[in-house]
Amino acid sequence: MLCGIKARSGKTRRIPESRLLESFPLGYAAVYLGTAIAALDFTTEFCKTRIFKPDTVPISNDPIIQRHLGDLSIHLDAARAVLYQSASQWDQADATTRGLLAAKAKYLCSEAALETTSRAIQIVGGRSAHKNMPLERAFRDVRTSTLMPPNADVMLANIGKGNLGLLGTMFRVDGSPEA
Repeated sequence: MLCGIKARSGKTRRIPESRLLESFPLGYAAVYLGTAIAALDFTTEFCKTRIFKPDTVPISNDPIIQRHLGDLSIHLDAARAVLYQSASQWDQADATTRGLLAAKAKYLCSEAALETTSRAIQIVGGRSAHKNMPLERAFRDVRTSTLMPPNADVMLANIGKGNLGLLGTMFRVDGSPEA
């Protein structure tokens, strides 16, 4: 079965369903990364405007806040780079390499998103846990990223297999070489 996917060029590409399913981790990675970027944007704007008395300047002037926002920004930049690199190599890669690319992107984007949303809640404070605040929803959505297949342990094991030159066993549960 073929599925139609509209590319950036606006042209529809036909992709076999089996190839579409193996690309799900890249889709998850993009969703988690986008959610984390939105959480960081919200937190940054919050910090630019929030003044806690008796201070007379926004909390964005606090060096600790600046450090946290800088650290989160760098982690998201790294996750974005791995996601883009994986996506750019996707079409030329064989199935095993695509599995490795997907594992790297999903793992790094998931971890960066978890760290970003968690720390954003810490920066904004208790009010961020309220249902009307976007950080509450972002954290809840991203928290499940480690549960969506392949889970973090499977992704790390597959990345490790790639580092060990055991790519042929990547999708085999028993770790034996392919027949």
